[in-house]
Amino acid sequence: MKIAVRYFSRSKNGNTRKLAKAMSEALGVEALDISHPVDKDTDILFLGNSVYYEDADPNVKSFIDNLELEKGTIYNFSSSAIRKSTHSQIKKCIEERKRKGETGLKLSDKEFFCKGEFGLMHKDRPNSCDLMNIKDFAKNVVAAYN
Repeated sequence: MKIAVRYFSRSKNGNTRKLAKAMSEALGVEALDISHPVDKDTDILFLGNSVYYEDADPNVKSFIDNLELEKGTIYNFSSSAIRKSTHSQIKKCIEERKRKGETGLKLSDKEFFCKGEFGLMHKDRPNSCDLMNIKDFAKNVVAAYN
């Protein structure tokens, strides 16, 4: 089974990057930003992003538009100070590609979400509990896939 972790974070020490790095530790798979391509034969893609201006970042949407996976399931993980998650925005991107007949990708309904620090809101999030929870999430996804 081939697993990849990709994420988009606007800052070098951003919330999504912290989540991706924790997931990477749990799975023994390098977490890379979305500028790195994903192998066509990847089975599980953990895709990390966060809410910017009430939507998924355009860079993440572009990444999805250009994915060349032949199979596989995407598991979304995200953080936000205000909005719930980016799952619905990511789902719209994948459904649009399916409508055009461009992909057979699947987006799992299972996702990881936690609050993220923004200014004075949700100080120190993601915290150690959030990082432990995303590690458990990743391990459970992989265990269920086998």
